[in-house]
Formats: sequence, structure tokens, C-alpha cells
Amino acid sequence: MYHMNKGFLCQNSDSNKAMGHFLQALNITGKPEARLLANLGAACYNLGKCHQAILYYEHALAIYNGDKTNAFGPTINGQLAACYTHVGEYSRAEQLFDKILPHLKSVDNGLVYGQQLYNRGILSMYTKCYDEAIDFFEQTLVYTKNNQQIYVSALIGKINALIKLKRLTECKKIIDTTRSLAEECEKLTVMLTASIHQMNLNNPSATAYLEDEAIPFLRASGGISKFTAINILKDLEAHYLKKKSKQKALNMSHTIREIYEELFYGAG
Repeated sequence: MYHMNKGFLCQNSDSNKAMGHFLQALNITGKPEARLLANLGAACYNLGKCHQAILYYEHALAIYNGDKTNAFGPTINGQLAACYTHVGEYSRAEQLFDKILPHLKSVDNGLVYGQQLYNRGILSMYTKCYDEAIDFFEQTLVYTKNNQQIYVSALIGKINALIKLKRLTECKKIIDTTRSLAEECEKLTVMLTASIHQMNLNNPSATAYLEDEAIPFLRASGGISKFTAINILKDLEAHYLKKKSKQKALNMSHTIREIYEELFYGAG
């Protein structure tokens, strides 16, 4: 019980410590318990270790024998779908979201539903369904007004989708609102500033900010932020290939590979 409680206390501030406490709790009990495995999955996810998180989440769901009508199963399935998204299992992610979103909407927990709507929007970004992504991010905004982190992340997601669709006029209309909401959080501010610079990759100062400030910051932040850094790097790689700057494109590709190696083998 001690290590479980310590793990809960560390979960939002230090996922490495949380994972250590949950593993100790698992060793002490000697028997896997669904909620403990789910918390191990959450710690791995927060560290960006999505393949490990998938194993814990799937095990948790396999042995869970509680009330199937509560939010536990659908919530874990939602996090599992988010993991599938980041490892490229888009079809499996979509199937899970289609399964759990209607249930979560019927459960009286708007924030959990909003979080999974946001994750579904991220999946649409990965699959390049940008209009669909905008719809999910806009739905997220309805349910997450009391959670600034998710709310602002959804606004940034919408901005990124509008940029992909080259709907820059609409994009600019929500940037100032998003900037004022993000200013209290350095990570959100960096993510927003990166999105703004991605609107004009032909400007050397924009690519310089992305390469010298945004990507190193997100990479150092660890966890899921590393996937954000990878996505920016992929956009830069495509930009440099289009400009026939082969060496710069290779540099971006090399950094992408390094980050993936960190996620698989190094610290999250």
C-alpha cells in the first residue's frame, strides 16, 4: 500500500519515480492487479515508452473483473488507443476509439471523455485526416474548459490541423487567444510558438527557432513531448527535401532516429 500511494503522489510530477514505486508494489504483492498494472501503463506512457505501456494496459484489461459499466475499462482502452497511435498502429487505435468514445460520453465524466476526444484528434493528425482532427479538437474544447493543459493542447492541435489545410486566416484568429492561455506553461508556449513558425518554414528564423529551441526543449522534456519533437522534425525533413537541401534533411532524419532510440533504450 505504501508504494502504491507513493506512486500515485509521483505520477504527475515524476513518472520515473512513480514507475519505481509501482514496480516495488508489484514485487511485494507478487500478484498482478488490474489497477496497479494500469498505473504502470500510465507511467510508461508519460515517459513515452508506449510499447511497454501497451503490455501493461493489455494485461490490466485481461485480468480486470470489476464493474464493466464504470469508466475503468473504457479509460484504459482509450490510453491503449493513444499508445497504438504513437507506435503507428492506426487501425487498432481507431477501432478502440470507436468502441470506447460512445461509452465514455454516457458516463458522467466529461474530463475523461474530453481527454479521449483529444487523443482521437491526435490520431486523425497522424492519419492526415485534418478536417476530422479539427472536429475532434473542437469537441475536446467543450468538455475540458476546466483543464487548461488539455484545453490549450486542443487549441494547438486545431492550429496545427489548420496549418496543414493551409487555412491560415482561420489559424491566425485563434493564435492570440491560445497564446494568452498558454503563457503560464513553458511547454505549451513552446508548442504554440513552434506551430506558428511552422506556418512559414521558408523563413530562416522560423527553421532556426524550431531546430535550435523548440526541438531541443521538447526532446529534453521527455515522454510524449518527444513525439511532438519527432513530428516537427518530420515536417522539417520534408521541407528540406522539397528545397533539395539533402544534408539538412539527413540531419533531421538522424535526429529522429536518435529520439526513437532514446524512447526505446534510453531515459524517457
